[in-house]
Amino acid sequence: MAATLTMQSEITVSVKETLTILQEASYDALWRAVLAKDRRYDGVFWFAVKTTGIYCRPSCSSRTPLEQNVAYFLSPEEAHKHGFRACKRCSPDQIGFPDANLELVQKICAFIARQITENPDESVSLEAIGAEVALRGDHAQRTFTSVLGISPKEFADAFRLNRFKSLVKSSATVAEAMHEAGYGSSSRLYEKADVMLGMTPASYKKNGKGAVMYVEVRECKFDYVLIAATDKGICSVQFAYDPCIGAEFIGEMEEAIISTNHPQKFWEWCDTILEFIETMNQETSDALLSLPLDIQVSAFQAQVWSALRAIPCGETRSYSEIAEEIGKPSASRAVASACASNPVALINPCHRVIRAGGDVSGYRWGVERKKKILTGEKKGV
Repeated sequence: MAATLTMQSEITVSVKETLTILQEASYDALWRAVLAKDRRYDGVFWFAVKTTGIYCRPSCSSRTPLEQNVAYFLSPEEAHKHGFRACKRCSPDQIGFPDANLELVQKICAFIARQITENPDESVSLEAIGAEVALRGDHAQRTFTSVLGISPKEFADAFRLNRFKSLVKSSATVAEAMHEAGYGSSSRLYEKADVMLGMTPASYKKNGKGAVMYVEVRECKFDYVLIAATDKGICSVQFAYDPCIGAEFIGEMEEAIISTNHPQKFWEWCDTILEFIETMNQETSDALLSLPLDIQVSAFQAQVWSALRAIPCGETRSYSEIAEEIGKPSASRAVASACASNPVALINPCHRVIRAGGDVSGYRWGVERKKKILTGEKKGV
């Protein structure tokens, strides 16, 4: 039986939250694991190849598939449910824990989930995590990050947000759900939740009731692009490998008004974005800056995103350079977090921010796609 299915239920939930974070905030970590045939991820997730109908564990020695043909699953059962069959080479339905590190990470996930659930007003310290697994806090953090590609704090933040999303629809008020999820103040909730929810928490509680949106999915040179907007402006631009992203985008907003009668201005906004994707030059890049936005943003995010919009097409900046530019030289990690939470790809060009050494990484919609966009911009200018 697969590792994630034989653990306690709270651990299974935690692993689901972890996979969600890896897909949404650090998607490239999953693909890197497949490319490297990394055994550390065996039991964390399974991947399937759409063109062959077969699913494998990350360390499978079979030929590496094309990235756009890969889907990820939480368990062999889930892969079976979607019509995939087990690989005969790596026997993914027989896998257990490959080493002690994965089991250690699962314990940390469970501990963080339990602490947030039972003591929502308290933060989860590295010291407490270390004590739980009988290691120094910094050692536990390094191990956790090396396996999953995200820190314990990033996992805790995401678990807290997803807990809020679950609670807010069953609680009497947004404030009640906020407290239960461990947000000490409304400002903390709005800073972290609004971008991920795509609307105010109050609207999310009502399944998007009252929010009128226009959604369009188009095929482009980077697979598929989703563009969503209200009458006020664009609220989401994101890439995907599958046109089903449109249904997924509105899946949690059952009572939102998804209009099929798109106004002329929405089509003009779409044309501006699609024209940039085709040409990728400074002129069409500048046109993106004129598009109206309807997104929630904290003061810090506003500073970072403003700095991103000032980067010329075809050029890049490092996270530390952006931190210096906004007057917060020690905030490189916070800058990276603001880039990861960007809801409007290309318009806020977070793809133009790379590591100080020149490495391209950390893109919400896949590092390979980020490289393609940067290459396209260099050719277009």
